[in-house]
Amino acid sequence: MTTEVDRKGVILRRFRKNNGVRAVCINAKGDVVLMSTFHFQRVFLLKDQTFEVLLNLQDWRPRGICFWEDGDLFVSMRKKDLSESKVVRYREGEANKEYQFDERGINLYSLFTKYLLYLCQNLNGDICVEDTALNAVVVVNVEGMLKFVYRGNPPLPNGQFRPRDIATDINGLIMTNDLYSHSVHILDCDGKFIRLIENPTGDGGLRIDSDNNLLLGEYVTGEIHIIKYWE
Repeated sequence: MTTEVDRKGVILRRFRKNNGVRAVCINAKGDVVLMSTFHFQRVFLLKDQTFEVLLNLQDWRPRGICFWEDGDLFVSMRKKDLSESKVVRYREGEANKEYQFDERGINLYSLFTKYLLYLCQNLNGDICVEDTALNAVVVVNVEGMLKFVYRGNPPLPNGQFRPRDIATDINGLIMTNDLYSHSVHILDCDGKFIRLIENPTGDGGLRIDSDNNLLLGEYVTGEIHIIKYWE
């Protein structure tokens, strides 16, 4: 069950997808777009309580979705055989640009894993991806040039930094919640570490609301914590 609530916790609407929901995003018009489990190649649009197929990725499987303010939809995906991973920008339902390799032809994102690739776009146009399998945050600019890879502060051995979701705010700061240290890491748009927010319960998702508050979900209880983190 997926539930939309207001800031007072009042339920606005609920919907259920038989195959479950792994990621959901809403554009400026209020359209809800969602993806299901790895076995399904489609991205769905919820319209009048009915699920319509928005994208059919054929041999690819969606691993993350987000809207940009201009209405473009970004979808991270892995090939069915797990041999490739990429992010694709869609404009009016058509693929507009792909992000898969750095300037040396090396894969930007992990391969041979079904793990999610949470993503968001920063206000400067950068595409920020939390690569669960790499235990890293990978950021490229709008042209696809690799800007930085963040692996903790200081960089930590694999497994000692375990990011699980990503968001950006109105100041261009990047936030990711770390399951290993039970904290939220805040970076600037160039990857410089700013600060930590202790987060003993936020093992679910995180988002930034329209008032620039940090929203942290708790997986076990389903609670959402609202944190005013920046003045």
